[in-house]
Amino acid sequence: MQVDGRIKVSSRAHIVFDYHQWEDGVREAALGKGAIGTTKRGIGPSLSSKANRTGLRICDLYDWDYFEQKMRTNLASKEKRFAQRFKYPTYRGAPQGEIDIDAEVARYKEFAKRLEPYVVDSVEYMQEAFEQGKKVLVEGANAAMLDIDYGTYPFVTSSSCTIGGCLTGLGINHTNIGEVVGVVKAYTTRVGEGPFLTECVNSDKSPFFDKENPSEYHDKVGQHLEKVGHEIGTSTGRTRRCGWLDLVVVRYTARINGYSALNLTKLDVLTNVPGGKLKVAVEYKYKGQPQKSFPESLEKLAQCEVVYEEFDCWSEDISGCKKFEDLPASAQKYVRRIEEVSGVKVTWIGVGADRAATITK
Repeated sequence: MQVDGRIKVSSRAHIVFDYHQWEDGVREAALGKGAIGTTKRGIGPSLSSKANRTGLRICDLYDWDYFEQKMRTNLASKEKRFAQRFKYPTYRGAPQGEIDIDAEVARYKEFAKRLEPYVVDSVEYMQEAFEQGKKVLVEGANAAMLDIDYGTYPFVTSSSCTIGGCLTGLGINHTNIGEVVGVVKAYTTRVGEGPFLTECVNSDKSPFFDKENPSEYHDKVGQHLEKVGHEIGTSTGRTRRCGWLDLVVVRYTARINGYSALNLTKLDVLTNVPGGKLKVAVEYKYKGQPQKSFPESLEKLAQCEVVYEEFDCWSEDISGCKKFEDLPASAQKYVRRIEEVSGVKVTWIGVGADRAATITK
């Protein structure tokens, strides 16, 4: 693929090293049953190095003496901390064994040469784009409930994946932000461990599984959403956990991010859901008391009761619908209720796998 002139790398970006991935795996293994469920790609340890002020950035590749000395020091420090020698990750195809630090350092010297044409001062680069009147689209990774500060801590990622991450990640200021589009599935999914109150599963893998009242019906709904929605993690290859749409979460994230509009995806997946009924979570109750927001602690969350509203399902194929009015009445009612509870208008509705299968409402 030709990427010259198309990809830019911020000079302030922190580098994820192989030893970060190694550390990620060591930490997860040590947690045992309490493992977070990370991708083991080294993201968390890299950001830990950043917070500890021991990280190395792209700009450091061009101050070579400093880079080499710091890399050697960092690796020695981690080996001492974990009382074991670093080993090459299996994905590199290298034999398992102690690292050749000289070869590892030399590898990054080559990386520096290859990367140099792409490296930019992202602050200046972005501001020039705004000053020139260019259109700027920022796409966030992960989901708001995986945000390090406002997600289901500690079952979160290691960075800010709410609107604040756009500012700190790109070096842009709040006046540069125009429209903020919240991308929300018509149901809820989650990859890895962590709380999921509306999960449709008959399994004790869920921390909220009711052993006294197992539900085969919920199991079938979860299987339907997973299969029809092709819910496989893009980077991990793991099957996503699936459940009813949680509007408590949508409303909570809307308040944090200030959504201008919602892009509702995969509405078609709810066609012919087993049982013919759809559920939507509209409120949590803690010890019988309605909660104004998403609970901050997992202990409190585990004791919450979910208040659902029920909707009729539809059997019609909606993938060919071009206008909101073309949707079955029950689907229209479902979308309108999302708007009412979240307080945000739904502007786009995904009704099929094709890119063009989108209704603009």
